[in-house]
Amino acid sequence: MAKSSDGRRSARPKGASAGSGKALERRVARMYFWSGLFSRASIDLRQHFHPEPLLLTDLDLVAYDISTVFAVERVIGESKSGTAKSAPKPLDRVFWLSGLMKFTGAQGGVLTVTSQVSRQVRDIAAKLSIRIMTEQELARLEQERGLSSLDYGSFSGDLDDLWDRLRPLTRSEPSLERAYKFLRSEVWHLDPWLATKRTIALMSAVRKQWVEGLAPDELLLVRTLLVEATVVFSLAAIRIAGEIAWLPSDQAHQLILERLSEGAAPMRELVRLSQAVDTYIAGLLHEVNAPSHVQVKAMGAFYPRPPDYAEAFEELVRRLAASPKHVRHLPRLFDVALYENIVRNRVVERAPIEALELSDIDKAHRAARLITAFLSGQIGIPAELFIGLGFAIEAAPIESERQAAVSHVPTLAAKAVPGATDGEHQLPGMTTGVSSSQVEREES
Repeated sequence: MAKSSDGRRSARPKGASAGSGKALERRVARMYFWSGLFSRASIDLRQHFHPEPLLLTDLDLVAYDISTVFAVERVIGESKSGTAKSAPKPLDRVFWLSGLMKFTGAQGGVLTVTSQVSRQVRDIAAKLSIRIMTEQELARLEQERGLSSLDYGSFSGDLDDLWDRLRPLTRSEPSLERAYKFLRSEVWHLDPWLATKRTIALMSAVRKQWVEGLAPDELLLVRTLLVEATVVFSLAAIRIAGEIAWLPSDQAHQLILERLSEGAAPMRELVRLSQAVDTYIAGLLHEVNAPSHVQVKAMGAFYPRPPDYAEAFEELVRRLAASPKHVRHLPRLFDVALYENIVRNRVVERAPIEALELSDIDKAHRAARLITAFLSGQIGIPAELFIGLGFAIEAAPIESERQAAVSHVPTLAAKAVPGATDGEHQLPGMTTGVSSSQVEREES
């Protein structure tokens, strides 16, 4: 891995130049992430449109800017490192990106190129809410914002090829393959309500795959899927909190029940279908002279109903909606804390958490605990999965304590180990990297 001038590891992939295609995508997404937006790179489009043939392979950038009043701006991006004469010119890509913004519901776009761009092209792009950034300008922003020292979370250098490494491992287990495709493609094309429901179902299925005796790479796969699903769920929950924040209580309640009752079809269509089925079933029961109590019991049998966790979810998003200033960056907090602790097996230090520039770390942590409590209670994810969140907000321990904590964390190549003291709640193959006294402070 390359090193920066101050000796720290940079996020440049091994064997790849800083301007190569995938590396450039990651650099742009990382710059947006550490600038305050939640971001992801290389979102698969082919899976979303399958089986239709598609020359466009992915969205190079998807980012969300959530304001202190829950205004959400979605930004997509295109990053091109090619300089071939036959390659589309910047203005061509501006018009192409503008159309893709409309299709994906994005309010902003960013086009990153290696060549210089004229003022005329930049002005046209600005009228279409597209920012043009050259690789040279990107490098300047990276230097100004000290990104070479921010080698943390999902954008750390040693995770550059993580999803490519995990892909082949999913093919032997259908539930994991579905989870992989969902997190790398489908979820980024869904509204937050459907994303929430499907992410909860996904986490429940993946949790069952975390068992004793997993090979190291299988363990890494399951860990990563659960961590990314947690990050995705937090983003969806906050977007929903923004939708209900300004509604009267009764309207918010009705909206939550209706949207959670929906599937791929809108609530009104499901109700109409339910009524049609009721009419048909009632006619059949009448023809066979079914007892009246049977006919009454059959009424409304197909009416759409919210999931069992609806009440708990409503309580969660209402509490999130009450603190927009402190919850807007929760997806980034989950990203850094969980990828560091669970995927990279590192003790979460305070430095990367401070770099998130949260308005109040303690209040953000309490808001994060609302989400982890919901996931633990509704899906059965043991609380130990989220210990890194608590440790992240404490003052970084002195070096001797940090080394002692790290010595208890298995490497990615370690064998799965039995649970700790509280074995029935400890996930196989995982240690928290914190002492029992630290856990007690976290629980208090």
